[in-house]
Amino acid sequence: MAFHWLAHHPLAVFEFRYLESRTGKWVRARYKASLGEIRARYDRWQTIGPSEIRAPVKTFTPFGDRTGSAAGYAEARFAASRTCRALCR
Repeated sequence: MAFHWLAHHPLAVFEFRYLESRTGKWVRARYKASLGEIRARYDRWQTIGPSEIRAPVKTFTPFGDRTGSAAGYAEARFAASRTCRALCR
């Protein structure tokens, strides 16, 4: 159920820095992450600047856009075959 929610809602990611435990220095992260991911990984952290809103990503399918109707697909195939026949003559 959570995946369905994520598929339709934008994601806010942040630039951040965290406190390196061995050196005690603040280190700028080389990636952007959501607040939940940052909280889970680092004890001490700070965001640097505003959030970046990312739209949901549509997954790749080799079959093209599947939202059209089967009739529309058949009509496009028929038009393509007519064009091919006209060019091949």
